[in-house]
Amino acid sequence: MTKEVYQRSSITRLIKLKSSIEQILDEVLTEIEKEILMLRFGLLDGKERTLAEVAKIFKLSPERIRQIESVALRKLKHPAVRMKPSEIIDSIIEEIKDEEYKRLVQLPVDLSFSLISTTVYEELIEYLARNPQELKSMNPRKFEEIIAHIFDRFGYEVELTKRTRDGGRDIIAIREKGVEVAVKYLIEAKRPEPGTPVRIGAVRELYGVKSDEKATKAILATTTFFTRDARMFFDRNKWELEPRDFDGIMSWIYEYLKTKIH
Repeated sequence: MTKEVYQRSSITRLIKLKSSIEQILDEVLTEIEKEILMLRFGLLDGKERTLAEVAKIFKLSPERIRQIESVALRKLKHPAVRMKPSEIIDSIIEEIKDEEYKRLVQLPVDLSFSLISTTVYEELIEYLARNPQELKSMNPRKFEEIIAHIFDRFGYEVELTKRTRDGGRDIIAIREKGVEVAVKYLIEAKRPEPGTPVRIGAVRELYGVKSDEKATKAILATTTFFTRDARMFFDRNKWELEPRDFDGIMSWIYEYLKTKIH
């Protein structure tokens, strides 16, 4: 199967998914909850919008939009929902073989993992656990999606920022419930060319964004490794910055797989 054919078949499945998901949204959510999710995850026109952009449309604060979005997502996960989006996906997407996953890691998923946590991500992560070297050449946006999905499974409320304007961080992960102290992590996911290290400039830039947003910690996750100067910078700011190189990413993946077992 060529990449072009795979993309066309994926688009066809996504069109079917969009129709089925809209039906569920109508049945479960209020009108404003539905409209916010449709805008946030590009279900109207394929364009994902940030919290700030949606807030401007509704003339509400970004925090209020995030709260409404969180309530809507919890509703979709409630046992009373007749058919979960993930179940619809299971009924549409055929079993994907390992050799097809090799193509899948090169393609970004257009629908948000936050709205529909699919078996596609779970099986893709299992594939990466078996074939870790695929991490080093996967689509950069796909790498961001994988990290975001992992943190979603870890119990965080996750926002995956837009591709063209991430403001120096790709993922915002917040945990407020079930913990004594609320935390906000900024995660920058870098998938450079294999063998290319992440240098100190990228670390300093992330540190500046973390300081500006008053986040608890910033994490730089990469499929390669860090230069000596970059690691020294991490060491000097270890309470505010965390490096995750290739081995660190694999540790996340193995921890993720443990959550599936339990």
